[in-house]
Amino acid sequence: MELFDSHFHLYPEDDLSQLLANARQAGVGWLTAVATDLPDARRLADEAEKHLDSRLLTTVGVHPHQAKGYQEFSREQIQNLTSASSVKAIGEIGLDYHYEYSAAAAQQKVFTAFLNFAAELGLPVIIHCREAYEDCFRILRETGVVESTRILLHSYTGDPEWVQRFSQEFDAWFSFNGIVTFKKAENVRASLAAVPDERLLLETDAPYLAPIPNRGKRNQPAWLPYIAKAVARKRESSVEDLASLTTLNARVFFGV
Repeated sequence: MELFDSHFHLYPEDDLSQLLANARQAGVGWLTAVATDLPDARRLADEAEKHLDSRLLTTVGVHPHQAKGYQEFSREQIQNLTSASSVKAIGEIGLDYHYEYSAAAAQQKVFTAFLNFAAELGLPVIIHCREAYEDCFRILRETGVVESTRILLHSYTGDPEWVQRFSQEFDAWFSFNGIVTFKKAENVRASLAAVPDERLLLETDAPYLAPIPNRGKRNQPAWLPYIAKAVARKRESSVEDLASLTTLNARVFFGV
C-alpha cells in the first residue's frame, strides 16, 4: 500500500530527513511540500534538491494570509522559481475571509495573478478557500484558467453543494485531511461522500490538523494512514483500494 500526502508544510525547524523516513515507514511514498510565500518556495525547492530520490514535490505560491505583502511582484520571479525540477504546482493560493489577515481586495489581486501564472505555465493550482466560496468561484470563472490547468480545493471544508458546483463548472479536485476524523466535522464527511472517485486526494496539512488519535500534537506526513482509514470508512472502501485510488489521482493531478 502506498499513500500520497498531497499537502504538507515544511518549516526550517523541521528535520526533513526524519519526516521522510517516518513517512516511508508508514507507507507514504509521495509528498508535496507546499509554499506559503516566495522565499518559502525557494527554500523548499533547495531542500528537494538535497533529497532527489525522495519523491518530494514542491510548489510556488503566496498564501492569502501573506497577500498584503505581495501587491507587486514580477512574472520573471515566478518563472525563475517554477523552473526548479521539484516544482509541480502553483499554491497554495486563494482566499481566507475567516481571519482576513490580508484585506479581501489584496487577497483577490494575488489570487488572480497566480491563477494567470498557472495558466501560462501549464501548472495545476492548489487553492485555499475558507468562508470565501462565492468569490473563489467567481474569480475562477472570470479568469477562465480551468480551460488550461487543473484546480484542487485543499483541506476542503465547504458543503456538498459547493462540491457539486465546483465539480460541474470546473471539474475540480478536492483533498481531505485530519478534519475528517474530528467528531464535529459531519459537514466535511458529507462533502467527502459527494466527491467523484477520480477527483479525491488525501493530505495531512502538517504540521497542522493532526488526526485523531493524535489531535493537538504537531502533525506529520506519517500520520496520513489515520486519515486514509477514516476516508475509506466513510466511502465504504478498503484502505488498500482507497490508497491506490488517491495515489493515482494525485500523480495525475501533479503530472508525475
